[in-house]
Amino acid sequence: MYNCGKIAIIGGGSWATAIAKIVVGHTHHIGWYMRRDDRIEDFKRMGHNPAYLMSARFNVDEIFFSSDINKIVQNYDTLVFVTPSPYLKNHLKKLKTRISDKFIITAIKGIVPDENLVCSEYFHQVYDVPYENLACFCHKCFSITEYLFCIILDLRLLFLLNLFC
Repeated sequence: MYNCGKIAIIGGGSWATAIAKIVVGHTHHIGWYMRRDDRIEDFKRMGHNPAYLMSARFNVDEIFFSSDINKIVQNYDTLVFVTPSPYLKNHLKKLKTRISDKFIITAIKGIVPDENLVCSEYFHQVYDVPYENLACFCHKCFSITEYLFCIILDLRLLFLLNLFC
């Protein structure tokens, strides 16, 4: 069985928040990369994401927040990428840390613009992440209600956690 080690969320939107809620409920510790320091400070102060899924409350003592993607990547073994596909390359170009030895879960719908690749294939081709270190978890949802419905009813992420952790 694969030991997923420490898990981090990369992204700060509604889908990332929903996944983070499930993961931290299972592991009681996550790293969380959000690009905006003001959102991180508001999250810590309020105990919830200040912009998305505000009813999802978190114990912020169980979360290591950082706006430095390299800090998160260096200190975590499994990275759950939950950014909009058009912005994935902008986040990844900040990387100075290798990710080829990490377990990468993409929860990103769509393809990487200008590459015509699904995100998992992009990680494999551009960052040399082996296929055995890649997993994909995504939905085609069109509203916040559907995101919540999908994340609550879809057991694939929980299955991955129970299988690999």
